[in-house]
Amino acid sequence: MRRFFAISLMPLLARLLLALALAPAGYRDAFGVRVFTPKETAQLVELGYDIGQEGVVPGTTVDPESLDPLQAPRWLGKALDLHELKVVPEPLQVALWESVARLVAGTLLLIGFLSRLWAAAMLAAIGTQFALGPARAMAESLFYSLEPGEYQAGFVSLALCTLALNVLLVGAGALSIDRAVFGGTSTNEDA
Repeated sequence: MRRFFAISLMPLLARLLLALALAPAGYRDAFGVRVFTPKETAQLVELGYDIGQEGVVPGTTVDPESLDPLQAPRWLGKALDLHELKVVPEPLQVALWESVARLVAGTLLLIGFLSRLWAAAMLAAIGTQFALGPARAMAESLFYSLEPGEYQAGFVSLALCTLALNVLLVGAGALSIDRAVFGGTSTNEDA
C-alpha cells in the first residue's frame, strides 16, 4: 500500500497541483485584460506593440501625455517587467510565449500527457522567473525587510519548482494518459 501511494498517488497529486497553478494563470495572462497607464502604453509602443491608434508607429518613442490609458492583454505587463530587467532581447515575444506555454503546460499536465516534457519546461520557466524576481529581492534583503507578498511569492515559486521537479523525476502518476500510453508500474510490484 505504501508503495502504491508513493508511486501512483503522490505524483498524481504533484501533477494536479502544478496543473491547477499553471493553467488558470496562463489563461488569465493570455486572455485577460488589464488597463495600462499612458506611461506604460508609451513603453509598449517603444517595444514594438501596435496599440491601434492612428499616427502612433510601433517601435518609436511616443510622448505619454498624448496617449490614453490602454486596455490590452495582461501578458504585456510581463513584457514590461522583462524589459525593465534588461535581460531579454525580445520581451514582447517572450512574455506572450511564456503565457501560452503556461496555459498549454497546465492543461496537458492536468490530463497527464507528455508530463515530464512539460514539467521540465515549466521548471525552467518558473525557475527563471524566481531567479529574476523574488530571488534577487531575497538576496538583497536577507528575508528581513521583504514585504509579506514578496516573501510569499518567492516561496510559492520554490514550491512550484519542487512540484515540477517531482513530476519530471517520478512521472505523471496514476490516472494519466502517459500511464495509459507508455505504461507504468504493474500491480504485482505493490507487494
